[in-house]
Parts: sequence; C-alpha cells; structure tokens
Amino acid sequence: HYFTRINFTNMTTLMIAVALIAAVAGICLLLISITNKQKRNHMNLFLNRLSQAGSSNNLSFSSQELLSNMALGLDGLRRELLVLTRFKNGDYFDFMIHLNDVQSCSVKKVYDYINAGDLKSGKPEKHLEEIVLHIELYSQGHADIPFYNHIDNRVDEVADMEHKAKQWETMLSKLLTERFNKNKTTAPTLYNPSHHLKFKRNEKEKTTTADRKG
Repeated sequence: HYFTRINFTNMTTLMIAVALIAAVAGICLLLISITNKQKRNHMNLFLNRLSQAGSSNNLSFSSQELLSNMALGLDGLRRELLVLTRFKNGDYFDFMIHLNDVQSCSVKKVYDYINAGDLKSGKPEKHLEEIVLHIELYSQGHADIPFYNHIDNRVDEVADMEHKAKQWETMLSKLLTERFNKNKTTAPTLYNPSHHLKFKRNEKEKTTTADRKG
C-alpha cells in the first residue's frame, strides 16, 4: 500500500505538471495567434490604402511591397512609383515618382560609427542603421526609401530586407535602361515630413540655375 500511495502521488504530480505545461503552451499559442491576426489586419489595411492611393492616381500595380512604415506600388506600364507612408498617429501620406525623372537607383547601407576592433568580430550588422533604396533624380536631388532601419526591424531581418531592396533595385534599373532626354523631364512632387525620407537639393545645380537667370 505504501508503494501504491507513492506511485499515485507521483502520477498526480505528473498529471498536474502536464496540465500546467499544456495551459502555458495554450496561452502562448493564443497570444501568438492574436498577434498574428493583428499583423494581418494591419497588413490588409495597409494594402487597402495602397490600392486606394493607386486607384486615385489611375495606377495599376505590377509590383508592390509592404515595409515597416512604407508601402511601394509600381506601375510598370506608366513608369510610376507610388510611395505610401504610414505615420504612428495613423495618418497616411503618398507621393509618386515618375521613372523618367530618375537617373539611377542603388541599394545603400548606412552604418553607425564602427571601431577598428569591432570589425574583427565579423558582425557589422550590429552597427547597421539603415538599408535604403537610393533613387537619384535628374533635377530634384535624391530620395532614400528605407527597407531596413535598426529601430523598426530586428537584426535577423537584415539579409531578407537587403534581398528585397536589391530586387527593387534590379526591377527599377531594368526600367531605366532607356536614355531619357533631361530637357523633357518634369520634377516630381517630393515632399514628405517623415524622417525616413531624405531629400537633398544639389547646390551646384541651384547656382547654375541662378547664373542662367542672371
């Protein structure tokens, strides 16, 4: 009877432990499911807003991409790139870049200060701040579209986001193989208060313009 009581106690303890583990696992799975559902809802809302912005500009997207706080839509036939920004307060802002106004595009990495000793670790990703699609314009400086930034993305996403950025670089570069007449290009509307977009006007170009007016 003594051994029977011990076995019964052990079985009871084991069943309680299994029940607790199952309960914790169930709660974790429920939280993951809720999180994934929220992400899908945000993604669907973002896609709907991108689709609405495209329709408002009579665009038909051949390619599109959802990023942390940005969405891209490309109309290859019309050679228009629509950029939609989502702000933390829930507002949206979109603008278009006509590819005839684009001189080149490339993927660039922006690093924080790296000590000489840190390079020996072989992990420069921990110093990476941004991966951007750099779009150089003929007459309005440039636009940097972030695919990765160290605030909104995890380090383990670096390779995937760099791959996506390079895919867009390849796709846009193919559309830029034609030679454009700079005199026929028109400056796109490129104003966005988001800190993710960086526009820099060419000072030399402004001086040349002023000299011509003079």
